[in-house]
Amino acid sequence: MKRDYFNTFEESDFRICEDMEFNSENKNIFIPMEAWFDVDKKFGINIIGDDSAWVNLFAEYNPVIGEIRMFYDIDTENKAFEREYVMTDEERSTITQYIEKMCMQRHHVPCMEFYITEYIETCDCEIDLECRQEGNVCRVYNTNDGAILYQEDMGGNLSKHIGHKIELANYGDSECYSIECMDCNEVLFSSDAERIRLQDIEDNDGQEMHM
Repeated sequence: MKRDYFNTFEESDFRICEDMEFNSENKNIFIPMEAWFDVDKKFGINIIGDDSAWVNLFAEYNPVIGEIRMFYDIDTENKAFEREYVMTDEERSTITQYIEKMCMQRHHVPCMEFYITEYIETCDCEIDLECRQEGNVCRVYNTNDGAILYQEDMGGNLSKHIGHKIELANYGDSECYSIECMDCNEVLFSSDAERIRLQDIEDNDGQEMHM
């Protein structure tokens, strides 16, 4: 951890110890993590010297809406409880970059593609997409379960397709998924394009991704 007021997380403070997986109930990616830092100091708890106590750390990440949350469980012989750790903006950026990097290393796809692919494979309802405005963002929903598969800020290209017929397409053995407007014959999102974008970021940033 950095020696600052918040003891800010750095990438070396944690590791993804198990494979990340899609949580179909919460519609996010569940990421178990190992804590390589002083949990007492960081979380303000007191388990030092208690051999029965164990801290489990995990993150929940939704790359579509850009939301990431971190939680820790404390298990002892007498009780167990869960707390959310509220990250600083710097920590949120650091952990997001790390998760994106590990998804590329382990699954060879960016988190966005991993999310959409896993959602499609686990979805237990039909996929019927609709483009809607919600606050200051425009989102593509599956109207049958409320899952969000893509979003942009209002004023972007996606806002032009509100009310249009939107479909999810799959191409070939590469399992390239795309979200397309059938009224305009326009591709709104393509997993192939996302891979190229992230690869360009890696190439220009010395193998470090900055989302």
